[in-house]
Amino acid sequence: MSWAGFYLFLALLSAACTLCAIVKARKLYWLVPGYFLTAWLCGELALIHVIWQLGVTALLAFTGNLSDRLAQSGLGVFVLSWLGLVYLHCQAMDSPTHLRSALYRALGRNYRAAIPEERQHVLCDDIVARHWLRPFRFKRSGVRVHSHISYADAGKRNLLDIYHPHEPREGGYPVLLQVHGGAWMIGEKEQQALPLMYHMAERGWLCVSINYRLSPRTAFPAHIIDVKKAITWVRENIREYGGDPDFIAITGGSAGGHLSSLAALTPNKAEWQPGFEQSDTTLQAAVPFYGVYDFTDRNGIRPGMSMEKMVADRVMQCSLDQNRPLWEDGSPLSHVSPAAPPMFVLQGTHDSLVWVEEARVFVSALQAVASQPVAYAELPGAQHAFEIFHSVRTDHTVHAVGHSWSGPTPNGCTSRQQQADSPVADRGVRQRPPGLARRHITPPGLQNGNRCQRRGFGAQHPRSQLQGPKASLFGASDFGAGQSSLGANQKGCAGGRGRAGIRRAGPVMEDQPGVSPGLADPLIQGL
Repeated sequence: MSWAGFYLFLALLSAACTLCAIVKARKLYWLVPGYFLTAWLCGELALIHVIWQLGVTALLAFTGNLSDRLAQSGLGVFVLSWLGLVYLHCQAMDSPTHLRSALYRALGRNYRAAIPEERQHVLCDDIVARHWLRPFRFKRSGVRVHSHISYADAGKRNLLDIYHPHEPREGGYPVLLQVHGGAWMIGEKEQQALPLMYHMAERGWLCVSINYRLSPRTAFPAHIIDVKKAITWVRENIREYGGDPDFIAITGGSAGGHLSSLAALTPNKAEWQPGFEQSDTTLQAAVPFYGVYDFTDRNGIRPGMSMEKMVADRVMQCSLDQNRPLWEDGSPLSHVSPAAPPMFVLQGTHDSLVWVEEARVFVSALQAVASQPVAYAELPGAQHAFEIFHSVRTDHTVHAVGHSWSGPTPNGCTSRQQQADSPVADRGVRQRPPGLARRHITPPGLQNGNRCQRRGFGAQHPRSQLQGPKASLFGASDFGAGQSSLGANQKGCAGGRGRAGIRRAGPVMEDQPGVSPGLADPLIQGL
């Protein structure tokens, strides 16, 4: 093959990959893995592809081969591909619009006004080109890593890594627990969420990334049992590493999104804490990325493209008909209740592995009943696993997560002990602060009376008027200058291991001053 012919081949390949990233394809059956991989790498690294392709074109022109008819045909195809790649880059640059909208709906348009001045300087609004142009460079100055610490007795699969600032602080840093994805069958703690963990560690968080036992060697619920073992270890030992055991948030993507949301919705579930039933596995906030929220597909979202066979053969190791209670118990959607902690759910519209409708149903059901705020950001064009490495979309998303975790301490926050003593806590339902009405926010895509609403999620739950003072999304605590404020021990609220000061957001009014209470308060702490 001549150089001109090879150039044409590269052009056709590039155009095909660009088309995959632009088009939202669904029923591809056995083609899904290939489609996902090409769309993911092309969509997240769009401008980098333009740069190297321009370099190849310049080299061909310099050697005099661009005058060949095959090369000229290839150039024409490349130009079309470049237009598509520029479109994808611009789409990623628009991510802040959608992320801000999610925070506005949950916190109010002026939520940043409630963030203390000493915290404002660590908020990031703009991304840095040197980060997304070097997508696999993760390390940041000022962040230390402790690797391969054992938290249970399953060898390599029960190890964790800790990322934290160099300098200790009085009271300890709030903790973010990261659970990796990989279809419950593959994955390592060092491979995912590194942009998020380094970003948060730079800003006063202690991040813990864990391994857990994988299928098919072990069957569910071994995975969630290990996550709860890790929570227990953090609560009992993290102070030795500079962390605050009174505030633990959790995050994860894909299978990690499933396990993190499941852990957040099932605190102290005895069946999943064998031998450590008395341990406190309560979590103060959760940020699941593109998680699987319903093993049973009870809403018929994926006809013909169900994951049921894979989950039955490898993960559950029993069919849905053989043990429906186990499948339902393993679905976060089954555990939606008023006791849910504050959540910031993130999902891409073009996700070919976990469909966006699944997240919409979960969020709508959760917002309909939760006494704490639930933010939902739907990112146009984003594929599965979009935030694993640095990209324009990743960096904007990481900053938004940081923003949601950096606010002031609202008045009247309650400690974990105060919550435990309340009659509401006895029923497993978190008490709503006085004067705050529950609020339902219909996620994008649910406003038009679609299937999710017809099945009982969404439109029938009216928005309630907010009464009383506003605060931020997750009831953040005061970490001091340069520290995170996402919900660790809060000033004036000593000891708050529970959802201290977390308040439910009210409806967003365009002309309404102040900040809505709730999600940002705890989520806000970690910036």
